[in-house]
Amino acid sequence: MVQIDYPSRRVRLDPPGFERGLRADIEGATDLTPVVTAQVNAASVPLVLDTGSSLTLGIYLESVESLGLGEALADAKPRLSTGARGRIDAHEGVIDSLMLGDVLLSPVATVFLPRPHGDPTRALGNLGNGFLQHTVLTLDYPRRKLYIAAATLTR
Repeated sequence: MVQIDYPSRRVRLDPPGFERGLRADIEGATDLTPVVTAQVNAASVPLVLDTGSSLTLGIYLESVESLGLGEALADAKPRLSTGARGRIDAHEGVIDSLMLGDVLLSPVATVFLPRPHGDPTRALGNLGNGFLQHTVLTLDYPRRKLYIAAATLTR
């Protein structure tokens, strides 16, 4: 088990009392990609928890219309991004709110981007370190659980 306390910049192994905050299952029989359900402008949205991303919120382009984010995409500015899978054309904009467990951000910097090729998840986007910087994240891979709590609740 690994705990990442983002604001304190600490990593703990087998932390005591980690069962605080939102608990979520880690999906997939062979792929241990963490997927959580957050509230994006009050809509329940499954999102990949992407600890390697510097973004706050990424929404896959294919999901924009079904989530009612067409206006936010229309107001967004083009952005070239580079990640683990190479360069992509994306759009940087803002949405009203993002809530996961006891963490609420408003307004929220959002990048609208294509779904990664071969993505095996049901997610409609991803949460990156721009969101996680406000949390303490505990990953319990043997039990396929994760816990996310607002950093102020765990101090």
